[in-house]
Parts: sequence; C-alpha cells; structure tokens
Amino acid sequence: KLTLLTTPRVSGVVEGFSYIDEIIYYDILGADKGLRGFLRIIKEIKKRDFDISIDFEHYYNFTAIISRLGGIDNMVGFSVDKQFRRRLFNTKITYDTTQHEVQTFYEIAKKLGAPNSNVNLEEITTSSEDKRIVKQFLEQNNISDNDLVIGVHPSTSQSARVRRWLPKRFAKVIDALQDDFGAKVIITGTSNDKEVINEILRGQSLHGNSPRPSHFQQPTTNNQQPGENPIVCTDFSLKEFAEVLRRCNLFISVDTGPMHMAAAMKTPTIGLFGPNTPKKWGPYGFSGLAIYKDLDCSPCTKQYLGQISNCKTGECMKEITTKDVLEVAKEALN
Repeated sequence: KLTLLTTPRVSGVVEGFSYIDEIIYYDILGADKGLRGFLRIIKEIKKRDFDISIDFEHYYNFTAIISRLGGIDNMVGFSVDKQFRRRLFNTKITYDTTQHEVQTFYEIAKKLGAPNSNVNLEEITTSSEDKRIVKQFLEQNNISDNDLVIGVHPSTSQSARVRRWLPKRFAKVIDALQDDFGAKVIITGTSNDKEVINEILRGQSLHGNSPRPSHFQQPTTNNQQPGENPIVCTDFSLKEFAEVLRRCNLFISVDTGPMHMAAAMKTPTIGLFGPNTPKKWGPYGFSGLAIYKDLDCSPCTKQYLGQISNCKTGECMKEITTKDVLEVAKEALN
C-alpha cells in the first residue's frame, strides 16, 4: 500500500493515479498551521503503522522529523553533507547534483529494487469534464484541431522574480510566432500574474517604427471574442490547465511549475533558465530545448543547500534574446 504525504496546493497534480492508494494532506499554511496541526499529522501517521518512509525532500528537516515522530523505523532519504536530516535515515542515498532531478529521485527507487531503466514522466490525470471545459474554451476562442497552438508562461511566484524574462521580449516573440508561424498563442498564468501579462499585452509600444499593427491592443480574458490578440488563460484548475497544455504544440516558459507540467503532458517545452541550470531542472524529456547562458555567476540557486538567489539585476535572463527563443522554437516546431 502506497500513501503520499503532501500539501493541498498540489492536489490537482497528484490525485487520480491508480497506484497511489491514499493521500494524506498536510495543510501547513492553513487548517494544520501551528502545533495542533503538526500533532494531528503525527497522529495520522502513527495510526497507520507504516513499514517504511521514502523522503524525497533534499533540504528541509521537517518531513524527516514527521516520519521519525510518526513511529516509522525504516526511513529512506537523501544524504547531503552538513544536513541534520541525513542522521535520521536508515538507508541513505547520495544526492547527485550533476544530473536531472527526476533521475536523482529515481536513484531512491533503484535503491529499493526498481530496474535500472529509462524514466518517463506520468501525464497528469484528467476527467471527461476537464476535457469538455477546455474543448469549449478552445472553441470559444476560435481554435480548431488544425491550428498551431503555442503556450507562453511568462511569470513566477514573487519569491522567484529573478527567473522572469523581460515582458518586452515576450511581446516580440509572441508577435513573431503569430506573424511568421501563423500560431494561435495562449498566455498562461494565474490571477496574480495580471501585471506581467498586461505588460506583455501592451507590447505594441515596442514596435515604434513598425508599419504593421501590433496584436497586443487590449488585455484579454478567457471570454474574449475571437481575434488576433493572444488568448489569456488564468482561471483554470490544475487538471484543466493540464488539458490546455496537452493541446499546445509548443510551450515556452520561464523556470517554474507549469514548465514541468507541460513536459509531463508530452508537449515540447522550451525552458528559459538563468538562476537555475537546465541540466538539473530543465523540462524533462525536452532539456535540449532549454536556453541557458551559463554566466560566471550561474547557477546562483541551489535548493539542496537552501541557497536561493538574491540577485537584483537578473543579468543571466537579460542575456537571452528574442532571436535565441525564436530559433529554438523553429527547431522544435520542425
């Protein structure tokens, strides 16, 4: 029996897999916040009498402490130098910083007897209702099965702003994708990304001397009338969003969660990297499409050491040009 311990914010990603028998949600920022919630989780784990815990965390001690206090005697996890948590594990796996995170995670599975074989990402499970909602959304925005559809994800969380690319350059790329490839472009994000998305949509001011009209005349919504403007997709659930990603012929994203979701949905994905290295964090299966300038100061983010970039200028992202992105896009589409 396989039980997954996670937080509610990823429920749309993890729910629906037949091989997960149970999911325990630890709402650490909500209902389980504080000591009472912590004790509840410990109690939930204790009463199940687990034989083994497999810990994929590589920095924070919290998950290992929960397993130990939950009465699990056989604990498996990563061993990283100078980290307290490794002392709690009975079976230790060296955390390999030179390969992709997916392959590093699979080292744990191999340690427990899994075959030494190629690893593929599982597609996020979706329902017939998810498919219906997205099909309706595409039809309302005049997107047919024959259209070339390219998704663009320009934003990140506030804590990872240094990973963002310049909105002006995203605007130029979207213009070229529409003009040169005849693509229907969907800009994805959340309601928190409105500022970044609107800055892209105002990109007609970039074209100054250009004789042709810009496509970015008005900010759009999921209910927009069909036209040349990019379609903005911000109101979907994670599973509905996965269906949007499935329909895209290409996805262009900064280094953030939707990039990995797109790769899981088998959509060719271009990742734009600076603070992180695509060798470890690229869109799995499509890392060859990642764009990374590898400056002397890169990478400046190393999650496994608790090292997060405090860069204020983002020179590594500024080095990525619109030409770089369009050349890789052409290669991917061909």
